[in-house]
Amino acid sequence: LAWAELLKLALNEEGPFGDHLKYQYRLVQERAELRSALQQVMRGQLPDEAILHRLNKAGLVKGSGQSYTLRCELYERYFKMKGW
Repeated sequence: LAWAELLKLALNEEGPFGDHLKYQYRLVQERAELRSALQQVMRGQLPDEAILHRLNKAGLVKGSGQSYTLRCELYERYFKMKGW
């Protein structure tokens, strides 16, 4: 795919990252503590350290110390699209 076309398809659940995005969404949607912590990170807040560690191990966030963000813009855009 051309880069422009890939960008158009990236957030589509039937697109090239669809299965992965749906898996990550289900992972946090089914666990209230993970969902809440991910939403905190998206707002620039720092959740509980143990929960933050779980999000980091799942590959959803990156950072250290007092600064964490979602691992990539694709996750940020996808979760925002889902209403988070």
